[in-house]
Amino acid sequence: MYSVNKKNAQLIVLMLLASQRTRYFHSMMFDDEFAVMLLVSAIYFVSWNRPVLASWFITMSLGLKSDALYVVPAFLGVVMVNFGVLNFGKSLVCIVGM
Repeated sequence: MYSVNKKNAQLIVLMLLASQRTRYFHSMMFDDEFAVMLLVSAIYFVSWNRPVLASWFITMSLGLKSDALYVVPAFLGVVMVNFGVLNFGKSLVCIVGM
């Protein structure tokens, strides 16, 4: 389908790793990648009808970075509309209680 020259890909990776500014940028990101992974996991569990488990993943993401706070109102709105008041209350208690 796509032809990829492995030597070119390895050279690009080497250039990215060797760049001093790139290493500084990645060292300043702290736990951004892990927080995004937790938010993507939350989206996955909402799509599989597990809103309480998704709220747990959002809570863990909030523990790492406060940027996940922007997702909470939209998440709670989705839970309220799609899963009802009971699951909304459980998710809210999970997010606020932890």
